[in-house]
Amino acid sequence: MKYGQVTHLTYEYARELDTDITYSAANGKVTVPAGETVQVTATVALTEGEKEYYDERFPCGAYVEGFIHLNSEDDVNLSIPFLGFYGDFTDAPTPGDRLLCEPHGEISLYDR
Repeated sequence: MKYGQVTHLTYEYARELDTDITYSAANGKVTVPAGETVQVTATVALTEGEKEYYDERFPCGAYVEGFIHLNSEDDVNLSIPFLGFYGDFTDAPTPGDRLLCEPHGEISLYDR
């Protein structure tokens, strides 16, 4: 709850993100020679529509998570998790915050 408005739980809103993804791989392909490593940088940015979705439902901000998939043409596919936060992290209520503790008008255990 923020400013008297009920916020939403994230598990009810699990869905595919609408994002803009940029990466450092030329033409979207990376070749890794046997026994060597290659560094690839990926940037995941929410679209304006996705930002509006989060602003409406999560006024205190929310974690944004997902996976970046690297698909092999002839071997093992990789799935790399990412986690970020959209919003101002300092806006999120803390356990002692009455707004968090009184979502249904009940007295909080934190106040006793």
